[in-house]
Parts: sequence; structure tokens; C-alpha cells
Amino acid sequence: MKNSKFSEVQIIQILAEQNQGKTVNEICREHGISSLHFTNGRVNMAVWMCSNFPK
Repeated sequence: MKNSKFSEVQIIQILAEQNQGKTVNEICREHGISSLHFTNGRVNMAVWMCSNFPK
């Protein structure tokens, strides 16, 4: 698997920027990522967070 150009903390911060009212296009432009990567990251982070909750 290829290493990410961003750390886990950076990914969480990037995804959290959308909750602060920024558009996907603004976020992607600032960080140099495509909207597809942003969407996939958001989905993957949701799956990761759900799998880490105790059952």
C-alpha cells in the first residue's frame, strides 16, 4: 500500500474543515488534492471511526 502524503492528524483536520463551512473545492485547492480523494477520504475516515468504537 502506498504511503499517504498526509498524516492521520492532517487528514482529520482536512476533513473537519468542511464542518467549518468551507466548500470541497476550496479545501481541495488549498491542499492540492482532487475532490475524488477528498470524498474517498471522508468515506474511509467514517469507516475507520465506526470500526474503532467499542461494541
